[in-house]
Amino acid sequence: MTQSPKDILRRKFKSAISEDDMNSFDQYDLHSHNPKYPTSRQNKKLEETSQIHDNICQKIDNYFSLEEIYQSPTTGYKFQTYYEPPVVKSNNTSVIFVMHHGAGSSAATFAKLAYSLKIQCELRSHEDKPGVFTFDMRGHGRTGLLNLQDQGANGDLSIDTLCEDFRQIMVFLDEKFKGQNTSTQYFLIGHSLGGSVLTKFTTECCLNNDPTDLNGNLCGLVMIDIVGGTAIRALSTMDQYLSSVPKHFASVKQAIDWHLASNLLHNHQSAIVSVPALLKKSQYSASLEWIVNLRDSSIHWQRWFKNLSQEFVALPSRISRLLILANNDSLDKDLMIGQMQGKYQLIVFHNSQLGAADPFSASTKMMNSLDSAILGHFVHEDIPFRVASSLMDFVERNSSDFAASGPSSSALKSQKEYLNAMNEKWGVASK
Repeated sequence: MTQSPKDILRRKFKSAISEDDMNSFDQYDLHSHNPKYPTSRQNKKLEETSQIHDNICQKIDNYFSLEEIYQSPTTGYKFQTYYEPPVVKSNNTSVIFVMHHGAGSSAATFAKLAYSLKIQCELRSHEDKPGVFTFDMRGHGRTGLLNLQDQGANGDLSIDTLCEDFRQIMVFLDEKFKGQNTSTQYFLIGHSLGGSVLTKFTTECCLNNDPTDLNGNLCGLVMIDIVGGTAIRALSTMDQYLSSVPKHFASVKQAIDWHLASNLLHNHQSAIVSVPALLKKSQYSASLEWIVNLRDSSIHWQRWFKNLSQEFVALPSRISRLLILANNDSLDKDLMIGQMQGKYQLIVFHNSQLGAADPFSASTKMMNSLDSAILGHFVHEDIPFRVASSLMDFVERNSSDFAASGPSSSALKSQKEYLNAMNEKWGVASK
């Protein structure tokens, strides 16, 4: 007897999953691993009828089993980290997604994505489960609150400082596996500025013969909705945008409503997790204010995305790369050429004008989501289940050890058969 997705969730996760998340799987297509999303009209109705109060907003704590504060041994600066360990049953290799958020965001932006990855593993019957590690970057989220007495350090958002922060945090994470009988494969996932930090970090690892001793374990890099040339041009309007952002909110509900009304976010269930993590109580009133003031970092903006696309394309071929975009019009020259040369895989959501066409190469996968009219820059929050499905496909294609933990692995008698099977799945001609 075939179990419904909701039955699987209840059996595997019990009370850990909210009823709202359970209900979302009534519309989930078990065979394609793609949720059938509600239309924009249905989402609007949901937002209008939802009664959200500050005391029922979800916290990131519900999505990660381990939380630790990492303190830099060189500067004393503290970082809030969140971790869901991998599950390794079928082999001695663990896969860990390491996620880096963008400017003005926090680790909570990945909460629903981390949860969706768990569900994808269950629906695909994987014995092994990838781990997920993320953190609040300097000056953001709980990290910003941990270092309130050092606003100078909180405001140092130069690209060099952010890369060094990530290097130290990666060493901290990797230490968790020293002495264990498993090897680790890291897949780095960065949204917006986070994608730039991870690209530059990976470039440094490759050029400097791995000063962190992590180079051999870096298997994949995913950038979410960030294109170097486009980002640099957009910086000219950043000051104007920040002037339009409210400085205070009377409640968390008001902040959530503003994010949805301004089209920064489109997924109500994601917003009730990610938005509260951006705010703190004001010292001077009963209102809430932003934890981070992005205008204070304006002196660093121009270097954030400098040479990003060139560096992403130029990474060695052993680093598998994926670019996920919410708008296919934003490829710059370097990414366009790199895509034609097959340097990386491109997945485009919100691509109504091209449909399922394949204008670049066999490694380009166009997807039309049913809610494409309401996708935005935070695509991993707007459609976390679709993004999680893409990430799982990416790992299955680039980690034979992880793919072997799936239900179809017994039919694969050789590495060649495995590659042929994955190429067939992705529509890539066998060689």
